[in-house]
Amino acid sequence: MGVLATVGMFDGVHAGHRFLLDFISQEAARRNLSTQVITFTNHPLSIVRPEVTPKLLSSPEQKLDLILNNGIDDIVMLDFTPELQNLSAKQFIKLLRDNFGVTHLAMGFNNSFGNDRSLKFEDFQKIGEETGIEIIQTPEYTDNNNKVSSSVIRRLINDGDVASASKLLGRKFSLTGKVVHGRNVGHTIGFPTANISPSFESQIIPAKGVYAGKINIDGTDYKTMVNIGVRPTFDSNDKSLSIEAYIDNFTCNLYDKTLTIQFIDRLRDEMKFASIEQLKHQLTLDLSTLRQKF
Repeated sequence: MGVLATVGMFDGVHAGHRFLLDFISQEAARRNLSTQVITFTNHPLSIVRPEVTPKLLSSPEQKLDLILNNGIDDIVMLDFTPELQNLSAKQFIKLLRDNFGVTHLAMGFNNSFGNDRSLKFEDFQKIGEETGIEIIQTPEYTDNNNKVSSSVIRRLINDGDVASASKLLGRKFSLTGKVVHGRNVGHTIGFPTANISPSFESQIIPAKGVYAGKINIDGTDYKTMVNIGVRPTFDSNDKSLSIEAYIDNFTCNLYDKTLTIQFIDRLRDEMKFASIEQLKHQLTLDLSTLRQKF
């Protein structure tokens, strides 16, 4: 049996990616081929232009799970290295053929690879003929005539628009991390929080603000109010970014547990209050708004 593969970063495995995965699954079934995704553990820009390397929507492990959940038979995870960067398109296609058994390669409407970046689809077809791999062009995916891309979703998350980002992802934007010890300020004002340290160093973090979300603990979903910021009301010298989750109607110890926050919407900007009482009043209003979201 031959192998129909596609190559890409697949960061976030968003709606456009899943459209592509569905296409190759259907095409492979029609041709009696198995399916394969060749992707990377690190963003190619981390090698090509490290100064503009973006934060990522998904860790390699999350990406693996998301792709497999779309019915793909096999995934190849490559480290993007300077050696890989320096391969020509023909050398890379030969590598796919010789190392991973690729017989057919599906390429997106704007997909390209190799150090000769000016190549067009017709050039890849010619290379395919020379190397014995059939190159198949995939259709373009759009959402209401808008192109869907990982970079667009990152911009939305950087702006705090997690609701729009989730729509393009086709699922709730999520952030996974371990519960660590914080300053316990939340306990003193009646809003105890779980301080989340992201499990993935390159994980994108939404803009500062207060968010509505949910966390699943032992099979139960809990409404969650998430504060991302530097706690300006407390005038601390520590200005490091914190991710604090107030889990509604949950009081058990969560230290050292790994939790995944699913973001639903942004409630408001981060604010500095004149007093702790004003902060508590606002948090009470935020909690009411959170409950209404559900």
